[in-house]
Amino acid sequence: LPLAADGAFTFAADAVEAGVPAELCAEDEAGRRARLEFTLIPPIDGQALIADLEAWNRASEEDQDRALKQLAGIIGSAFEFVRAKRYSDAPGAPRIATFRHRRTGIDLQLIPGHTARIGCLDETRARALMEPADPQTAAHFRKHLTWSLPARTVKVPPLLIGRSELSRRQYLLGQGQRTPVGPELPATSLRFEELAAWLEEVGDGLRLPSEAEWEAAARAGSRTLFWWGNEPEPKHFLYAASSGGRPWPVGSSPDHANAFGLEDVSGNVWEFCADHWVPHMAGPADARPRRPEKGGNARVIRGGGYLNPALACTLHNRDRFGIKKHSPIFGARIARSLDGSRPDFVIVPSKPPERE
Repeated sequence: LPLAADGAFTFAADAVEAGVPAELCAEDEAGRRARLEFTLIPPIDGQALIADLEAWNRASEEDQDRALKQLAGIIGSAFEFVRAKRYSDAPGAPRIATFRHRRTGIDLQLIPGHTARIGCLDETRARALMEPADPQTAAHFRKHLTWSLPARTVKVPPLLIGRSELSRRQYLLGQGQRTPVGPELPATSLRFEELAAWLEEVGDGLRLPSEAEWEAAARAGSRTLFWWGNEPEPKHFLYAASSGGRPWPVGSSPDHANAFGLEDVSGNVWEFCADHWVPHMAGPADARPRRPEKGGNARVIRGGGYLNPALACTLHNRDRFGIKKHSPIFGARIARSLDGSRPDFVIVPSKPPERE
């Protein structure tokens, strides 16, 4: 075997099975012998691995790290890898990688592709949560419940989505402005049009999540009213009974993070989605944003806010907001496709389907 200047050599091991210990015996011209024990490391297809949550969970941390190095090249130099960790001790909880957008400092969680159920998954429990409410509030959320039906199953591709809500500091950094000193409060009182223009200015593939992407990421595999269970637990979210009537800094408590590491998906501020408003959840089996056959430009908002009751902060609850309006309880969570592309809208019927 010809040796390089540093003594390295190339050996074609066509007959050696990857992952199985093997040995190479060598003898030089002087008759000196040496033995090298080795194991071939099988190649990793990072895109295939991150496309399937179950395959990702089966992979070793070493293989996951090798895949993340590949994926960093696909995501691009506008982002830097920060860490990979588990955010839950529950069985099957995945190890989630964080990438930081260099210009704005937004931390994005890399969520493996997976199948999710979205919409109201338990009408009985949802209605039971309304029982203590006053008649007007209960009637209001019974209407909202119809907007969360029918539940459907969607296949969500790998997605980068904000670990926390977009902060005012990050918003100003995206504009190239000086940032305020003090608590990192969420960026609120933004019109949808302003937010869309900001995303275009910042570029790098940043966008709003579709409603299906938002709910799948917020659920993090759960099928309950909230990601932690079916009962409101003030330690996990900021709503009327726990916020003190004010927004809190983004990422203010690890107790607010779900199994994907997403913080404040319930409460603090409502979050805009890319979808146009449709008064039902019927749609395709994928996670593309929806647009009605007929209707205005109002957009979907999700998650509830710090002034709302717990009913507004359930994972299935949804509402609408005009693109020219603004409110101090509305903000956003930023997302990005793995390759930076923007999914096309899918057209759906304007009216809800007939219930069986």
